[in-house]
Amino acid sequence: MQEFIESLPLTQLETIALAFVYAGVAYLVIRFLLRYLKRIPTIYKHRRIAQSANILFTLYILLWGLGLRDNIAQDVILTIVLLLAGYLTVVTIEYSIFDMFLHRDRRTVTPGLPRDVLRMAILLIVVYAVLLSVFNLDLSTVLVSSAVLTAVIGLALQDLLSNVLAGVALHIEKPFKVGDWVQVAGQQGEVVGISWRATRIKTLENNFVIIPNNSISQAEIINYTEPEPVQGRFLNIGTSYNDPPNKVKKAVEEVAAQIPGILKNPPPSMRAIEYSDFSINYECKYFIDDYSMREEIGEEFVSRLWYKFKREGIEIPFPIRTLRPMAWAERMKEDDEKANRKKVRRYLRSHELFADLSDEEVEKLTEDSAFQLYGVNEDIIIQGDEGNSMFVIISGEARVLVSQNGREVEMARLGPGESIGEMSLFTGENRTATVRCAQDSELVEITRENFKGILMQNPALVEQLSEKITTRSKEIKETLQATSELQFQNDRPENEKESFVRIIKNFFEL
Repeated sequence: MQEFIESLPLTQLETIALAFVYAGVAYLVIRFLLRYLKRIPTIYKHRRIAQSANILFTLYILLWGLGLRDNIAQDVILTIVLLLAGYLTVVTIEYSIFDMFLHRDRRTVTPGLPRDVLRMAILLIVVYAVLLSVFNLDLSTVLVSSAVLTAVIGLALQDLLSNVLAGVALHIEKPFKVGDWVQVAGQQGEVVGISWRATRIKTLENNFVIIPNNSISQAEIINYTEPEPVQGRFLNIGTSYNDPPNKVKKAVEEVAAQIPGILKNPPPSMRAIEYSDFSINYECKYFIDDYSMREEIGEEFVSRLWYKFKREGIEIPFPIRTLRPMAWAERMKEDDEKANRKKVRRYLRSHELFADLSDEEVEKLTEDSAFQLYGVNEDIIIQGDEGNSMFVIISGEARVLVSQNGREVEMARLGPGESIGEMSLFTGENRTATVRCAQDSELVEITRENFKGILMQNPALVEQLSEKITTRSKEIKETLQATSELQFQNDRPENEKESFVRIIKNFFEL
């Protein structure tokens, strides 16, 4: 037995055992480190590469422990391990610089091209350093000797290289960046990506257009976002020769002031540009700061103008080929007016505020009051504005909004037969809320001048109106107090009815 033991190669067995121990320790240590490094997104994403590098490094330690030095297999394994470790280091540094340090605010997006260029350049340096240190291989001799091959490959990849160089030039000059709205090479849309070869644009139709960088470098580029997002837009309008230009300009500017998305500064501007065959033509210039919403803003502007022109009696002329007798056209117009007056008369007669008026007085109020159309989201009255009229809703629906701490709170919804702004009609008080159309609506506006004649002929109505307005005022205040964060103080005297009598008489000069 002793002779058998003495015959065993103990030295070799000891070497093999130590080699496996070294390899096992190295594997466990690196695996322990990778377990914590996986918290880094790049290491987790390339975890297979990290595991492969660990296995190969363990094999290299095993061969080293066995004394197999200066072996080509060992050099190849070491080269692969160093290249994999170098790649993981490069992508981790890239993530730290671009995704953590530069993008802490999450508002800017770095194009992929500079990241790819930087990554490729560093990886080439790593490859060169590894080959030089492990194999003592000088790549400069190989590169010089392959000049003919390089020329052949360069000619074959001429278009690709042209696009790559154009992409580098675009990044250096920065005519646009990811997120900008541009028009280039006949395409218009939002830039969503800039790569080595091409730039991707998302159009209004939600299509992705891929344009080679070489084509972009030779095309005219219009950037709608830089150097600032404020863009001027134009709307051409034609109105009748019977409508005074100042009236038209004022109406258009008032509508523009109510459109969400149209900037108040710089303000919209209107100018007359020509006398055409059928109309006086105007050009309205307005400004927006969100180019992606230009179509929606323009559509709402045009739609609201129709309602405004309808209320103001501004005509949009157009050539008509259909021949109709004037008498027939006038008769149709009269029939429409009669139908509208009939609806107005019915709602005024049923309104509690006008219950004490005689039929003749209601008829006169109907004839004198204006029948108006409002479009969805149009403001009928605005909180804080001066006013001397009230509205009765004939059809449609309106929202009552009160501004609180910089935001609008909806207090109520009004429908056909309900009224708006009674306090302003009878007392001249400023508007206490904003009333905005929830859908297309028909309203009749009763002004101070319309009602003054009725009160002049029947002063006894003041007492009756004061009582109803007092009740109405209390109801409004109770509603606002119950649903609003604001506190409304009662600044009227204790006898509110008598106060209203004096105010109405003074306001109507009775």
